[in-house]
Amino acid sequence: MSARSVRPALSALAILFAGCTSVQIPSHTPRDVATFPDRPTAPPPAPRPPLTRLPGHVPLPQVSTPRIPPPAMPNNAPVAPGAPAPVISCDPGGCWSDGRRYEGGTGGTFLDKNGRPCQSNGNWIQCF
Repeated sequence: MSARSVRPALSALAILFAGCTSVQIPSHTPRDVATFPDRPTAPPPAPRPPLTRLPGHVPLPQVSTPRIPPPAMPNNAPVAPGAPAPVISCDPGGCWSDGRRYEGGTGGTFLDKNGRPCQSNGNWIQCF
């Protein structure tokens, strides 16, 4: 610090302490607060129990769970289309062929009783 910056601070302190005849400085410092006679001292901490060490490897308990087989997958092999059957008659709801009913009829496409799509050209019908 330069002498110029210290002078205003000292002047301010002189103005503050102008009316004081003596300054009291405490005789204790923060280090000896624990031994200050006016305050009771805290009891010493209770001793801790010794730490126990766990073994390095703790084996997991063996649990027997039943082995569940995976669900059977449906056979997704393609189904060969049936042989074409002759169309016997048609009405607004669908067509008949060999005693079987084919429902629908939009654009020559029908559905058999199992929901499979069937194609008709007017004389024959074949399901896929």
